Amino acid sequence: MTPDDVVVGCLPLFHIFGQICTMSVAVRSGASLVLIPRFDPGTVLDAITRERATVFEGVPTMYAALLQHPSDADVSTLRMCVSGGASLPVEILHGFERRFGCPVLEGFGMSETSPVVTFNHPDRPRKAGSIGTPSGTSRCGSSTTRART
Repeated sequence: MTPDDVVVGCLPLFHIFGQICTMSVAVRSGASLVLIPRFDPGTVLDAITRERATVFEGVPTMYAALLQHPSDADVSTLRMCVSGGASLPVEILHGFERRFGCPVLEGFGMSETSPVVTFNHPDRPRKAGSIGTPSGTSRCGSSTTRART
Protein backbone atom coordinates (compact mmCIF):
# COMPACT_ATOMS: atom_id res chain seq x y z
CA MET A 1 0.00 0.00 0.00
CA THR A 2 1.18 3.53 -0.76
CA PRO A 3 0.19 7.06 0.27
CA ASP A 4 -1.68 7.31 -3.05
CA ASP A 5 -4.05 4.45 -2.13
CA VAL A 6 -7.64 4.90 -1.00
CA VAL A 7 -8.85 1.89 0.98
CA VAL A 8 -12.51 1.04 1.51
CA GLY A 9 -12.84 -0.59 4.92
CA CYS A 10 -16.04 -2.24 6.08
CA LEU A 11 -14.57 -5.05 8.17
CA PRO A 12 -15.11 -4.86 11.93
CA LEU A 13 -12.14 -3.15 13.58
CA PHE A 14 -12.36 -5.49 16.59
CA HIS A 15 -11.27 -8.34 14.29
CA ILE A 16 -7.60 -8.81 13.35
CA PHE A 17 -8.31 -8.57 9.59
CA GLY A 18 -10.07 -5.21 9.90
CA GLN A 19 -7.87 -3.81 12.63
CA ILE A 20 -4.41 -4.69 11.33
CA CYS A 21 -4.72 -5.50 7.63
CA THR A 22 -7.09 -2.64 6.80
CA MET A 23 -6.78 0.12 9.40
CA SER A 24 -3.18 -0.20 10.61
CA VAL A 25 -1.69 -0.86 7.17
CA ALA A 26 -3.54 2.16 5.74
CA VAL A 27 -2.36 4.39 8.60
CA ARG A 28 1.22 3.07 8.43
CA SER A 29 1.46 3.60 4.66
CA GLY A 30 -0.20 7.01 4.73
CA ALA A 31 -3.12 5.83 2.58
CA SER A 32 -6.61 7.26 2.91
CA LEU A 33 -9.14 5.03 4.65
CA VAL A 34 -12.86 5.23 3.93
CA LEU A 35 -14.74 3.51 6.77
CA ILE A 36 -18.17 2.03 6.19
CA PRO A 37 -19.83 1.05 9.49
CA ARG A 38 -21.94 -1.80 8.11
CA PHE A 39 -21.41 -3.72 4.89
CA ASP A 40 -23.95 -3.12 2.16
CA PRO A 41 -22.94 -3.92 -1.44
CA GLY A 42 -24.54 -0.79 -2.91
CA THR A 43 -22.93 1.45 -0.30
CA VAL A 44 -19.51 -0.14 -0.91
CA LEU A 45 -19.76 0.20 -4.70
CA ASP A 46 -20.89 3.83 -4.36
CA ALA A 47 -17.98 4.55 -2.00
CA ILE A 48 -15.46 2.96 -4.38
CA THR A 49 -16.80 5.16 -7.20
CA ARG A 50 -17.17 8.38 -5.19
CA GLU A 51 -13.81 8.13 -3.38
CA ARG A 52 -11.95 6.63 -6.37
CA ALA A 53 -10.84 3.76 -4.13
CA THR A 54 -7.86 1.66 -5.14
CA VAL A 55 -8.08 -1.12 -2.53
CA PHE A 56 -10.96 -3.15 -1.10
CA GLU A 57 -10.59 -5.76 1.62
CA GLY A 58 -13.37 -8.15 2.53
CA VAL A 59 -14.51 -11.65 3.40
CA PRO A 60 -15.95 -14.11 0.85
CA THR A 61 -19.59 -13.30 1.61
CA MET A 62 -18.88 -9.65 0.76
CA TYR A 63 -17.36 -10.62 -2.59
CA ALA A 64 -20.38 -12.80 -3.35
CA ALA A 65 -22.77 -9.94 -2.49
CA LEU A 66 -20.82 -7.43 -4.60
CA LEU A 67 -20.77 -9.84 -7.52
CA GLN A 68 -24.55 -10.37 -7.31
CA HIS A 69 -25.42 -6.68 -6.85
CA PRO A 70 -27.09 -5.14 -9.93
CA SER A 71 -24.91 -2.04 -10.10
CA ASP A 72 -23.12 -0.38 -12.98
CA ALA A 73 -20.79 1.50 -10.64
CA ASP A 74 -17.45 2.53 -12.11
CA VAL A 75 -14.86 0.70 -10.01
CA SER A 76 -12.05 1.02 -12.56
CA THR A 77 -9.85 2.74 -9.95
CA LEU A 78 -9.53 -0.50 -7.97
CA ARG A 79 -6.06 -1.98 -8.34
CA MET A 80 -6.21 -4.66 -5.65
CA CYS A 81 -8.74 -6.56 -3.59
CA VAL A 82 -7.89 -8.77 -0.63
CA SER A 83 -9.97 -11.66 0.67
CA GLY A 84 -9.52 -13.37 4.02
CA GLY A 85 -11.41 -14.76 6.96
CA ALA A 86 -12.54 -17.87 5.09
CA SER A 87 -11.97 -19.72 1.86
CA LEU A 88 -13.10 -17.78 -1.24
CA PRO A 89 -14.90 -20.08 -3.70
CA VAL A 90 -13.00 -20.11 -7.00
CA GLU A 91 -16.15 -19.34 -9.03
CA ILE A 92 -16.74 -16.17 -6.98
CA LEU A 93 -13.10 -15.14 -7.34
CA HIS A 94 -13.16 -15.59 -11.14
CA GLY A 95 -16.59 -13.96 -11.47
CA PHE A 96 -15.54 -10.95 -9.40
CA GLU A 97 -12.30 -10.49 -11.35
CA ARG A 98 -14.14 -10.75 -14.70
CA ARG A 99 -16.88 -8.31 -13.71
CA PHE A 100 -14.81 -5.71 -11.89
CA GLY A 101 -11.44 -6.12 -13.63
CA CYS A 102 -9.44 -6.27 -10.42
CA PRO A 103 -7.36 -9.12 -9.00
CA VAL A 104 -8.43 -10.63 -5.68
CA LEU A 105 -5.53 -11.76 -3.51
CA GLU A 106 -6.33 -14.42 -0.92
CA GLY A 107 -4.62 -14.85 2.40
CA PHE A 108 -4.73 -16.65 5.72
CA GLY A 109 -3.99 -15.44 9.21
CA MET A 110 -4.94 -15.90 12.84
CA SER A 111 -5.06 -13.56 15.79
CA GLU A 112 -2.94 -16.09 17.67
CA THR A 113 -0.06 -16.06 15.18
CA SER A 114 -0.01 -12.98 13.02
CA PRO A 115 -2.62 -11.08 11.11
CA VAL A 116 -1.15 -12.56 7.91
CA VAL A 117 0.55 -15.96 7.83
CA THR A 118 0.24 -16.67 4.11
CA PHE A 119 -0.78 -14.49 1.17
CA ASN A 120 -1.02 -14.47 -2.61
CA HIS A 121 1.56 -11.75 -3.18
CA PRO A 122 0.75 -9.28 -5.97
CA ASP A 123 4.21 -9.62 -7.54
CA ARG A 124 4.17 -13.44 -7.72
CA PRO A 125 2.14 -16.00 -9.66
CA ARG A 126 -0.99 -17.04 -7.79
CA LYS A 127 -3.26 -20.02 -7.79
CA ALA A 128 -7.02 -19.49 -7.43
CA GLY A 129 -8.35 -21.13 -4.29
CA SER A 130 -4.94 -21.02 -2.61
CA ILE A 131 -3.99 -19.07 0.49
CA GLY A 132 -0.62 -18.30 -1.07
CA THR A 133 2.88 -18.52 0.31
CA PRO A 134 4.33 -17.53 3.70
CA SER A 135 4.55 -13.80 4.27
CA GLY A 136 7.22 -11.90 6.14
CA THR A 137 8.92 -14.09 8.70
CA SER A 138 6.23 -16.80 8.69
CA ARG A 139 7.40 -20.37 8.24
CA CYS A 140 4.90 -23.01 7.20
CA GLY A 141 5.08 -26.74 6.75
CA SER A 142 3.11 -29.90 7.07
CA SER A 143 3.59 -33.01 9.10
CA THR A 144 2.01 -36.37 9.54
CA THR A 145 1.43 -37.64 13.03
CA ARG A 146 0.74 -41.32 13.58
CA ALA A 147 -1.60 -42.28 16.38
CA ARG A 148 -0.14 -44.68 18.91
CA THR A 149 -2.01 -47.92 19.27
